[in-house]
Amino acid sequence: MTEECDSETMTVETVFPGGKARNEGAAMLSFSLSPCFIENEQIRFLSYVRIFERGVIMSVNELLSQYGEQYLQALLTTWKLTALAFSAAFVVGILVTVMRVSPIRPLRAAGELYVQIFRNIPGASLLMFLVYALPYLSIVWSYFLCVLIASFLIPAAFCSEYLMSGINTIDVGQIEAARSIGMTFSQTIRKVVIPQALRSSVLPLTSLMVATMLTTALASQVPMRPYDLTGLVAHINTHAVGGVTAFFISAVLYCLTAVVIGRVGNWIDKKVRILR
Repeated sequence: MTEECDSETMTVETVFPGGKARNEGAAMLSFSLSPCFIENEQIRFLSYVRIFERGVIMSVNELLSQYGEQYLQALLTTWKLTALAFSAAFVVGILVTVMRVSPIRPLRAAGELYVQIFRNIPGASLLMFLVYALPYLSIVWSYFLCVLIASFLIPAAFCSEYLMSGINTIDVGQIEAARSIGMTFSQTIRKVVIPQALRSSVLPLTSLMVATMLTTALASQVPMRPYDLTGLVAHINTHAVGGVTAFFISAVLYCLTAVVIGRVGNWIDKKVRILR
């Protein structure tokens, strides 16, 4: 039996900076709360409490039957973010590394500054800055782009460190030989230094790709659509009682992806490894 409620409603308005420009929600959110709505939400909350008290949590089969398509979409979103973020981090990492070994002092200083800043900044803090601080400067990006930027700026700094370690394994005689035959700095970097540094850094870069995939979980901190694997878990536990099972499914998908990345990385390392 349903009872009608004609009581007076309460209107709530909230302003989000940059919401309208992102096209992911209005700049001002306005909604009404009636006593009936509040009472229904209280009943819903109490029902969740009773479910938890009885220990009734959705099983893996129930979660997959109800949210299977969303898990697939979240997995593809995580893969997409990982591929784009790692590709960008790889390119930026190479550029920063070239700057750090450049004979031009300001470039070396800029490269070192980049590494020192983004190697030591929390990813969540960077994401919050991109999402909530930049709109006050009239710079508004989509949630996806903000997550992508936060997911590659930090790994790019570690990529540069790994490449610098690879450069240190190169015999100084090879660089001197390149100079002796008239090769310029850019030619030496492109044809001698970077290729060997990359071949020596395959395994560290493989680990970096796995770390980049885990960094994309930052997407769960903003209302990005479609969800990533971590964001989907939060969504499920907000609308249902997935409990630890929802986390377990996402964790399995993360682990399987990491295993595949590791296997591919080991295969590439065996093919290109420099035997010394």
